Parts: sequence; structure tokens; C-alpha cells
Amino acid sequence: MITINLTDGSTIDLTINTSDIVASLAKDAALAAQVRSEEAESGAQQAESGAQTSEQNAANSAEEAKSYADSIFYDIDGGDSTVGTQIILDGGGAVSNG
Repeated sequence: MITINLTDGSTIDLTINTSDIVASLAKDAALAAQVRSEEAESGAQQAESGAQTSEQNAANSAEEAKSYADSIFYDIDGGDSTVGTQIILDGGGAVSNG
């Protein structure tokens, strides 16, 4: 309890219930923690989704690279794989008999 003395000689007694204040602050802190937890969970889900997208993009790029690599091999014999002779074109346009 706080007592306030006024100039006319009277007093005012002030009582503050700190347990109500502490309970209110604890409730606010719990709500803030819940919001932070939900934000963290959402961030984790977004990170996981981004990782899955990156993994799929890498797989697609690898498949495209394989397809491109396959496209630069040409069979001389019209595709008869029993002969196995190939012309390999390098990046500079040179031709070698593989």
C-alpha cells in the first residue's frame, strides 16, 4: 500500500494488486511465445518446401543435361547399336570418330 500525503493534511491510500499485473504480463508473454512458435513452424515449412523445390529443380537440370549429352551422340550406322560406332561432336564443332 502506498500513502500519499496531500497539502491540506489529508492522505490517500493507494493499493496496487501486483498479482493481477504479474498474471496479465505472464498471459501476454505466453501469447507472444505462441505467436513466435507458429511463425517458426511456418518458416520451417517454407524452408522444407523450398528445399524440395530446389531438389526437384536439380533433378530436372540433371535430366536436361543428360538429354543434351545424349543428343550430341550420333550413330553412323543409323542407330544399329550392335556396331557401336559413333561420331562425337565437341563444343567447338570438331568431329572425332568414337
